[in-house]
Formats: sequence, structure tokens, C-alpha cells
Amino acid sequence: MQKLISQKSNKYMKEKFLIFFLVYFPLAPILTSIFKLSLFGFSFWDTEFPFGVFSVLFIANNIKKKQKDIFLVILFIAVLLIICGVRANIFGENFSKLLFKSWYLFFPFFIFSSFSTIKFKYYKTIKLVIISQIVFHGTIGFLHYLGLPTYEITGTSHVEMGRYEGIYGASNVYSNYLFTFYLIYILLLRKIQLMWAFTSLLVFGGIVVSGSRGPLILFIIVNVFFILGAFKVKKRLLSFSILTLVILSSLGSMKSLLTNNNFKESRITQKGFDINARSDKNALAVDGLLSSFNSFMFGLKKNQIISKSGIEVSDNSLTLIATAYGVIILFFWLFFIKRLSKIKYSYIFNIRGAFLVFPLLFIFVANNSVLWLPWVYISIFGIYLLKSEFLKEEIDSQNSN
Repeated sequence: MQKLISQKSNKYMKEKFLIFFLVYFPLAPILTSIFKLSLFGFSFWDTEFPFGVFSVLFIANNIKKKQKDIFLVILFIAVLLIICGVRANIFGENFSKLLFKSWYLFFPFFIFSSFSTIKFKYYKTIKLVIISQIVFHGTIGFLHYLGLPTYEITGTSHVEMGRYEGIYGASNVYSNYLFTFYLIYILLLRKIQLMWAFTSLLVFGGIVVSGSRGPLILFIIVNVFFILGAFKVKKRLLSFSILTLVILSSLGSMKSLLTNNNFKESRITQKGFDINARSDKNALAVDGLLSSFNSFMFGLKKNQIISKSGIEVSDNSLTLIATAYGVIILFFWLFFIKRLSKIKYSYIFNIRGAFLVFPLLFIFVANNSVLWLPWVYISIFGIYLLKSEFLKEEIDSQNSN
């Protein structure tokens, strides 16, 4: 009997561990600001510590269970070694530095592998954690929205037009974390709840003061989907009314903000939804990759990453990988992500799965979010959490038939 209890406890130990990091990851920058510790130029608390933990967990799990995941990662390393060797030879770059800089490519492998066999039990705890993260990050942004004292960790360089940065030192990072938590939460809902209106209010305020246009568009789209998909026709009018009330009350209660020069000169009010700068960066990456066979296969040289006019390739996880190591590595990386995730296409193209995955993909290609380890973790956590609910719905549907 005692052995049975022990086995049952161990069965859910991994889930508890993953929930702990759902709490830890988004708050790690606070530790970084208090206990300044970095190795090799990276923050220990929100980069090296979690990367080290999950790499050890990945190796331990695969050795213990003799899974094929470790073979896939070894195969990817072999391809990467070849690419780095070629780059070192034809571009004259340092082989060791090239290989060392590729660390971020492996973190999603470890996380997908960690979640691929998980079966969620502690839904209430997970939802509480998600709501708590929304309330914390939303509140500090909303206080800034109101012009009240708040908590903020600013980046090394001044952010244009006073964009709020939360605890991440970067406004885009803050708004995308906040929206991702909100996205997961709203897709778990099945009916109108007061908490939905409350969290929508906080998230809307936080995104607005961050000046991030992508999350603002996604916020509106996801809420429209939520209203149309989650409720019956008679309740949709009420739902739209609540959402409209949330947004109008946000703006209406911000009279001091609307007359504040910082808000008047914010990125959203001044630049609207202009995407020329980002498209120019992407065009530079595409032009560089198509400029020669070597560039396409093995990535760009340093002088190709920045144009004569000063435009730099960035703001896109896909072009980040392709320009650094070539299209071959990007192809292999995406292929192994699919294999390690063990996610069927039926889930991705399920209506709720699609409304989770596609906004995440939007963030992924609109930013270098592959470098944001907490965001990678939160996103993958959300994918498997929704996947678990999707499978439950399938089983319930089959049983009812």
C-alpha cells in the first residue's frame, strides 16, 4: 500500500516541479535586480539557472526512460557542429564562439521534452498561478497607466516615448508575457466570469502603457473570438457589452492619463500601427539570405546583418536563427521541435488550439522571443495545458456517442 502511494506521489512530482517554474520564471528578473549575478554575460537567475536545471532534467529523464529524445538532440548537435565548422572556414569566425552562442536553440527542446508525457492533475493550482501572474503584472502596469507609483525595472537604454517595461527592462517583453498569460487563461474559460472582466481591465492597461501594438491587436482579436466561441448567441451581446465597458471604463477613468504628455507622445498614439521599421528589418534578412548560396545555407556574415542606413536584422526569431546559422539549421530546428513535442496536427487545428498557437506564432515571428526563456516556457506550458483539456473533451465526446 505504501509503495502504491509512493508511486502515485512520484507520478505527479514532475507536474509540481513544472508548476513551480511557472511561478518562478516570470518573477526571476526581480531576483536578478536584487542579487546581481551573471555568468558569461547572461543573467544567472532567469537564464543560466533554469537552462541548467532543464538540461540536467532532460538528460536524466532520457537516460532513465531510454527515450529517443536525447538521440534527436545529439543529431541536431552534429548538424550544428558541421554548420559552425563551415562558417568558421568560409567566414573566418571563431568556432567556439559560434557554438556557444547557439545555447538558446536547445532550451525549447528541453521544455517540449519535459511536457511531452505530462498529464495534468492540478488544474485549480495552475489556474490560480496564471491568474496571480496576470494580477501582479497587470496591476503594476495599470498603476503606471493611472499615473500612480508602481514597480518597474528599466533596461540599460532609455526606451522611446517612455514605454513601461514592467520587471523585464523591456516593454515588448513585458507586454508579451502579460498577454500570453491572459491568452492561456481566457482559453480555459467556458463562461462569463467577473474575473474575465477584471483581468481584461488590467491587461488592457498594461499593454497600452507598454506601447506594444502587436499584443494590443491580439488582445482585441482573442476577446472577440472568446465572445463568439464561448457563449450562446443571446449572451454574446452581453459579453460584447462587458468587453466594451472594460475598455471604455479603462479609458474613461484615465482622464489624467489622457491629458498627460507622456501618453500623448506614446508610441501607439504617435506611430499608430505602422510596421515599416519591422518589415525593413525582415526584408534585410531575406535579401541577405538570398544573396548567395553560402548565405542561404550557412547564415550571414557580420557586415550583412546591418545595412548602410543602420537598419539591423532583429525582431524575428526565425530570421535570428536563419541569419546566424543558415536555413538548414532553421529547418532541422523546426523539424525536431515537432518531433520532440509529440503534438498531433489535430490539436493544433482544433479551434481552441489554433487560437492559442497562432497568437504565439505571431509573437514568435514579430520578436526575438526565442531568447526570452520565461516566455518560451510559459507558451509551451499553455500549449500542453490546453492540449490536455482538448483530449479530455475528445474522450467525453466519444463516451457520449
